[in-house]
Amino acid sequence: MARTVREDAGWWLAAAIDDYESAQLLFKGGKYSKCIHLDDLSPLYLPSEYPDAAFGAPGTLFKKEQAQRYLREVGELVRWLRRRISRE
Repeated sequence: MARTVREDAGWWLAAAIDDYESAQLLFKGGKYSKCIHLDDLSPLYLPSEYPDAAFGAPGTLFKKEQAQRYLREVGELVRWLRRRISRE
């Protein structure tokens, strides 16, 4: 028997996709600290947002390579979620 996907699951996925696409645009603009946090999915959320948690300006702490890695991992997660939700 196929399970029914809750309507709000689709909303959360749409919001995640929007955040991911926004992060990609920020990455292209060189705003690496802003594309790393993707809310609380990352242990780097606080230092990517708050200078007192980062002991400095967050925008100067994160490099392109870190942002690329996070975007790649989040992209994989978004693709997995899309497949998972479309099967249910």
